[in-house]
Amino acid sequence: MRKYDYIDENYWPYPLRDLRDEDPLASRHVIVADISKPWGDRSIRNLFTALAPIELVNGIIAHPGGIGTEVSTTGPHPSSYNGSFDYVPRFTIWAGDLAAEGLEPLVVSWKSGSRTILLPDQGFLMTYGLVPRSQKSKNGDLIHWDDLERPYHDVVVSKMVSEYYYDLKSEAKVTIDREYLQDYATLRNQALVHVYYVMNTDDLMPEDVKALSGKDINEFKLSGRLIDIRIDHRSSKQLTAQIWGVRFLCAPEHSPITEGRWDYGSLSWPGIDYPVTKERSRKLGLTYIYVDDDVLQYYEEHPDRYSIHPESGGVSYGAQWSVSCCQRVSRNLIQLEIKKLYEGCPPEVIHHWNKYAVDPPPGVPAKLMQEPNVASRSKRIVYSFVDLGNALAELGNKLLSSVNLSSEDFVGLSRDTLDYYGWWTNSNVIPITKHINKSIGEDSFLERCKSLNTLIVEGINEAKIRWLLQKIGVNSEKIKSFRGLKLLDTLIQYSIICKETGLDLFADQKEVENRWLEKISRLKKDEHLNTPIDVLFLLYDLRIANAHRGRDMDILLHRLGADKASISSGMGELLDSLYDSVAEALEKTTILIKQCL
Repeated sequence: MRKYDYIDENYWPYPLRDLRDEDPLASRHVIVADISKPWGDRSIRNLFTALAPIELVNGIIAHPGGIGTEVSTTGPHPSSYNGSFDYVPRFTIWAGDLAAEGLEPLVVSWKSGSRTILLPDQGFLMTYGLVPRSQKSKNGDLIHWDDLERPYHDVVVSKMVSEYYYDLKSEAKVTIDREYLQDYATLRNQALVHVYYVMNTDDLMPEDVKALSGKDINEFKLSGRLIDIRIDHRSSKQLTAQIWGVRFLCAPEHSPITEGRWDYGSLSWPGIDYPVTKERSRKLGLTYIYVDDDVLQYYEEHPDRYSIHPESGGVSYGAQWSVSCCQRVSRNLIQLEIKKLYEGCPPEVIHHWNKYAVDPPPGVPAKLMQEPNVASRSKRIVYSFVDLGNALAELGNKLLSSVNLSSEDFVGLSRDTLDYYGWWTNSNVIPITKHINKSIGEDSFLERCKSLNTLIVEGINEAKIRWLLQKIGVNSEKIKSFRGLKLLDTLIQYSIICKETGLDLFADQKEVENRWLEKISRLKKDEHLNTPIDVLFLLYDLRIANAHRGRDMDILLHRLGADKASISSGMGELLDSLYDSVAEALEKTTILIKQCL
């Protein structure tokens, strides 16, 4: 390699200082191919990744002037030469005499017209069984490749088409998850290197003036890169720099993805006297283990991937695996048959559940299973709400025999649908079935109140309740400004008057209305008549509090029968109580409505 007396071997032109300082492995998603303008409109970067044999990598990194910076192909549209040869499609990166056959690219590429295509190597994609998923973004259509067996998403993310017409019109990029990249290098027993061409224009600095050595243009072959610098033709105070280079990315060391992927190891489970392996689990028969239902949090955060059966605490991931043969015990435990757990799940799932394992609870399991938990409380709320909807529908059908109303018309839920598909599968029901840790804080508590409000208060059909009241004969002007909850409350007030006086909601409508008007006339400002659904108004106020940072919780806590001292260790049990109160309110309301039929 030629020596330059006036230049340091570590010299980098100022316009390309960002490339010098770049750590390609700093982020989870590592760029392995790129056609872009990373430093503004006057810059360009073409980058690819190659596999380099271990015995050659040092020579490749130190090669004077670098090596090839593009993917060479035998096409597209190769000449047939009158059929005198057998065509073999190939992709290589030139490495001179160091590797006569060239280096294998991790992303293949070819040009067609004004477009350049970047495509992740099919061998890499196959190695990890990756499955493509398209997604639109502000920068164009992306292809995400997912490892669905784990599952692990966005192993590869690619925008595969770049267009160049006098200037770069659209960029292209391929990134690969850092751990998969390291794993692949280890599996292939080869190093990975970046090859690149970069260009940028920026201010001319003293070290660049020294490197120019009195010339307008100069070129250097240094270790691993060819540098071209020249005074910009538009300004003598700016420098245009180009580098054709190669840099080290990673070597075969450890295998974070493949190694141990099917190794269950030896785990300690409370209640079992010895460590359990995959083989030992087969001999344990009907041996039960217990885990805290905090184990469900990860799956609850990814509803697009996992299905959760709240009553049992079971989880499934498509047809890949499932945690089954389990049952909720007490407030927040899940009982599992350990043999079935090991039979149905890969190692990472077993290890996840093991983190939440607890000692077997004292008491009789059959009795513990009857204790309320978030699932049983949620189910009670859902079916109580449906029963209320059915009662309202019966009232409407009684008023007009020509209509055929159902609970779905009034509360948006149908018992038949819930029974058929599962009561917990409705999109508004799912959020209230999530596990409740006793130590949850104020934000989580209010977020759950918001979910309850969405299901119930927002689920009440304002138009249908208003129609019902008008058919009964309620003065339209009196309820004109009311929304769903207040309209339901008015119907309940009518029902209470009928219960207290023996009046008939239909035959004695005028007298019932007079009694109602008399009651509300005696109310002071901000007062209201007490009804079973007072807790739903509180629920609405809690939803409002969730949306405001400067909320005052003291009043709301007082209405809940609590204070700051009583919730110092968490608001989980207060949320339990709220669930019970909501269900009880719906049940009492249904009874009142039915007494009017």
